[in-house]
Amino acid sequence: MKQAEMEMFRAYSASDNKNSVIDFEQTKRTIKKVEQKEYKEKIVALKNYIKLHMQGKSIFRLSLLTIQVKTKQMFSKKDSANKQDAEFIKKIWSDRAATKKEYGRQYYKTQVNIIKEEYKNNLLKNINTFKSKKKNISENKLLVSRDGVIHDNKFLNVRTEKILDVKKQVKEVKLNFKSDSSISKKLNKLKLKVLVEELNSKISYEGEFKFKIYNSKYIYLEKLLELKKASREAIAKNKTLLKEVDSKSQKLEIKKIKKEELKLFFKKISTNLKELFTRKIKYKNFKQNNMLFYNEYKSQITKRSSHLKYFELLHKSKSLKISENMNKRKLSLEHKAEISEIYEKTPIIYSWWKVCLATVLTIILPGLGTLINKQFIKGALQILASVFFYILLLYAMGFGNIEGDGIFGLRKLGHADNLWEVGDARYFIIEGSLAVLFLTMFIMWNLINAYGTYKISIASKNGARVKTWTESKNYFTDIGYPVMTSIPTIAMLLVVVLIPIVTTFLLAFTNYKPNNAANFQWDGFNRFKEIFTPEWAETMQNIFGWTMIWTVFTWLSAFIISLTLATVLNNKRVKGKLLFRLIYVLPWAIPGFITILLFKIMFLPGSILSNFFGNDTFQSVPLYAKISVIMIQMWSGYCVNLVLITGILQSITTDLYEAAEIDGAKGSSKLFKITLPLIIYQMTPILVGQFMGAFNNFGIIYLYLDGGPYFTDVNLQGGAGATETIASLIYKLISAGKAGLASAMNIIVSGVIVAISVTILMRSKSVKGGVA
Repeated sequence: MKQAEMEMFRAYSASDNKNSVIDFEQTKRTIKKVEQKEYKEKIVALKNYIKLHMQGKSIFRLSLLTIQVKTKQMFSKKDSANKQDAEFIKKIWSDRAATKKEYGRQYYKTQVNIIKEEYKNNLLKNINTFKSKKKNISENKLLVSRDGVIHDNKFLNVRTEKILDVKKQVKEVKLNFKSDSSISKKLNKLKLKVLVEELNSKISYEGEFKFKIYNSKYIYLEKLLELKKASREAIAKNKTLLKEVDSKSQKLEIKKIKKEELKLFFKKISTNLKELFTRKIKYKNFKQNNMLFYNEYKSQITKRSSHLKYFELLHKSKSLKISENMNKRKLSLEHKAEISEIYEKTPIIYSWWKVCLATVLTIILPGLGTLINKQFIKGALQILASVFFYILLLYAMGFGNIEGDGIFGLRKLGHADNLWEVGDARYFIIEGSLAVLFLTMFIMWNLINAYGTYKISIASKNGARVKTWTESKNYFTDIGYPVMTSIPTIAMLLVVVLIPIVTTFLLAFTNYKPNNAANFQWDGFNRFKEIFTPEWAETMQNIFGWTMIWTVFTWLSAFIISLTLATVLNNKRVKGKLLFRLIYVLPWAIPGFITILLFKIMFLPGSILSNFFGNDTFQSVPLYAKISVIMIQMWSGYCVNLVLITGILQSITTDLYEAAEIDGAKGSSKLFKITLPLIIYQMTPILVGQFMGAFNNFGIIYLYLDGGPYFTDVNLQGGAGATETIASLIYKLISAGKAGLASAMNIIVSGVIVAISVTILMRSKSVKGGVA
C-alpha cells in the first residue's frame, strides 16, 4: 500500500475508535474482549475503505451504462461521437479492472493479515502488562483502593509494642474523657469515637477509615446544629418584628387585594373557557392561558402587597424556612459525597480465609457472604429472596406435589411394583418439568450470588472497600432499574413458556399411549428413529417441502403486496388516501376464522370464485387446493405490514429523496436504494417473527380443508393430506394419541426453524447496528 493511502486508511479506521486503556482491575477475558472489538472495527473500516474505491464501479452499473451507450450509438450517425463513447466504455472498464487488481481479494487478505498480526501483538502486550501489574501487586503486598490508586501497605510491619501502646492510650482516653455539656449527647459520643479512632489510625487501615468517617460525621453534625441555631434566631427575630407591626389593618388590605385579583382571575378564566367552547382556541392553548393567568394572579398580589411591612416580613419568614431546608440538603449532599470519597480512597486489609468463607456460605445461603462483607441491608434482602428459592427447591424435591415426586419422579414416572402404588405418569412428567425448572432457577440464583460475592471479596482482598447501601440503592434506582423491573416478567415467562417446552421435550422420549395416557414409560430415542424410518421419509419430504413453500410464499407475498400498496398510497398524486387505506385494512377487521370459512364456501364447486376462475376443483385437486389456500392467506395477511410500512414511509425525511434527485436518482433507484433498505432495517425483527408465524400457521389449514384433499397415488403417514403443514400434522398426531412422536417432530423442526430465524436476526443490521 502506498504511504499516503496507508495514512488515509489508518485515519479512516481510527475515526470511530478510542484507544482502550487496560486497567489493572480487568481480567484477561475483558482485555481479549476489548481487543476483539477493536479488531472487528478495523476489519469493517477496511471493507468500507475498499468499497469507497469500488464505488460506482459495480458490474451491474457498468453493464447498464454500456447498454445505454450502445443503444445511443445505434441511433447516432456521428462517427466522432460514437468513437468517443467507445473510448469512454473502454476506459471505465479498464479503470474497474485496475481498481479491482489494486484493491482486490489479495489486497484484502494482505491487510487482514496485517490487522490480525497487530491484534495478536496488542493482545499479548496488554495481557503481559496485566500479568506484570498483578504480579507486582501480589509480590509487594500492595493495596488497590476503589478509585484505582495503588497504596503501599504502611501497616504491614507494625510492631506489637506499638499496638499495645496504642491500646493503652485508647483505654486512657476512654477513662479521662469528659462530656461537654454545651453539646448534645450524640456529639459527645462521636467526639469520643473520633479520639479513639485517631489513635487506632496509627496501627491499621480500619482505624484510619473509622477516624475519617466519625470525624466527617462530627463536623457535619456541628455544622448542622450551627445552621439550625442561626436559622431559628433569624426566624425568632422576624416573628418579633411581625408582632410590632399593625397586622390587623394590613391583613384586611391584603385580603382586599386578593379578592380583587381573584375576581379578575376568574373573569379571565371564564373568557378563556368561552373561547374554548366556541372553538376559537385549542385545548392546549386553553391550558397554557390558564397557567399564565394563575401566574399573573400570584405576581399581582405580590406586587400590590410589597409596600406593606406585614407582607414583607411574612414573605421573609417563608424564605428563611426554605433557605434552611436548602442549606440542610446541601450539607447532607456534601457529607454523603465526603463519605463516598472516604470509601473510594481508603484501602482495606482482607484475608484469604474471608474470601473462601464468604463464597462458600453464599453457595449454601445467598446473603451470608454479603453479611461477612459488611453489606448488612443487601445481605438481609438476599436472605429473604433466598427463602423463596428454597421453597422452590423443596417443591423440586417433591414436597407439596399433587401426585408426582418432584425431580425424582422422572426416574420411574409413577411406576411401582405394587398396583395400588402406581401413579398417573402425566402428573409425574409435568411436576417433574416444574422441578427441573425450579431446580435450575435455584442453582442459578446461588451461583450468580456466589460469583458476585467472590468478585466483591477478591476486590476487598486487593484493597477496595465494598459499596455502601446508599451506593447500591442508587445503582438499582438508576442503571439497574430496568433489570429490577424485568425480573417479575422474566419469572412469568420462565414458568409460562418454558414449562410446555420442557414437557414437550420430555414427552418425545416416552412411549405415550393413546389407549392408556396415564401409563407410559421412557422409550429413549425410538420416537426420533421412527421419524427417519422409510415409512415416514416420504411423508416428511412431502409435508416439510410444502410447509417451506407455503411459508416463503405467504411471507413474501404479504410483504410485497403491502409494500406496493403502501408505496402507491404514499404518493402525493394519489387522491382519497384515507378511504383507500380504510378499504385495504378491512380484511384485518374481520375475524380470521370467518374469512377462512367464507372463502371455503366461495371456493366450493359452482360457487362465486370457482365460477370466476372457471375451475371447480379448488378443493379436490391437490395443486389447486394449495393455490387457493395461499390466495386466502395473501388476502388476510398483508394488512399488518401495510399499516407498519405506511408508518415507516411517513417517517422517512424528504431530504433523502431530494438529495438523491440532485444526484440523478430516478423512482426505482430511490425505492431500492433508500425506501426498501430503511423499511427492512426497521422491520427485520417483525419479518423474522412473521416468518416463524407463517411456518406455524395452523388455523387456516385446519379450518379450510383440514389438511386435505388427500393424495390418491401417495400413502402418507399420520393421516396427512396435500395441504398439511408440520403444525397441522403435529395436531393430528396428538389427536390420535401419538404425543411422543408429535413432540419429537416438533423438537426437530422447531429447532431448525428457530436456529435459522435467530441466525438471520442476529446477523441483521437492525440488531447489530448500522444502516440496512
